[in-house]
Amino acid sequence: MNAKTAPLLTGIFMIVSGVFIAIFSYQPSPTIKYVVAVSSFLGGALTLLATMKGRGAMISVTYSWLVGLGGIGYGLAVAFFTRNLNDFLEITGFSLLVLGLMEVTFTYQILNLKRKPVASIALYKIFTGLAMGIGAMWILIASTLNENVSLLFAGIVLSLAGLSFILVSNHIVGKDVAVSDTGL
Repeated sequence: MNAKTAPLLTGIFMIVSGVFIAIFSYQPSPTIKYVVAVSSFLGGALTLLATMKGRGAMISVTYSWLVGLGGIGYGLAVAFFTRNLNDFLEITGFSLLVLGLMEVTFTYQILNLKRKPVASIALYKIFTGLAMGIGAMWILIASTLNENVSLLFAGIVLSLAGLSFILVSNHIVGKDVAVSDTGL
């Protein structure tokens, strides 16, 4: 396990959570809470482990640590602070909003480096950050109108965010380029 696997692991666990949420959005049960909590916690822990084993640019390492800690925090929040569906949606919406802001901030930081990042990675990160931010706001607003639709949308947004992490991972690994060489 190395630093290149951190975005791949994050993406896989986000997709697992998102698909599970979307499938059971119209028949919500406490199982969603437990699957998402465990999946997010494991994804965050494995991301931290991959980050500790790898080397990369300071911004990339800091970002991976924040994503890993965020996954663990989201998993714990879902496990211990979710009493009902609305709580779950609020925690998920807030977590996606924070992750979206982190994506945009991370991209802004790498664009300010003297060594320019790979353009496709920067575009993935900007698009993902904006989509998560907008999606999070929609989840929070829609949860007051129709919790099932909001839950379905949360699953879709989480899955798309995970797909973005996998695309970045494939780009890094597919090019056999070290994370620090991409400007990340």
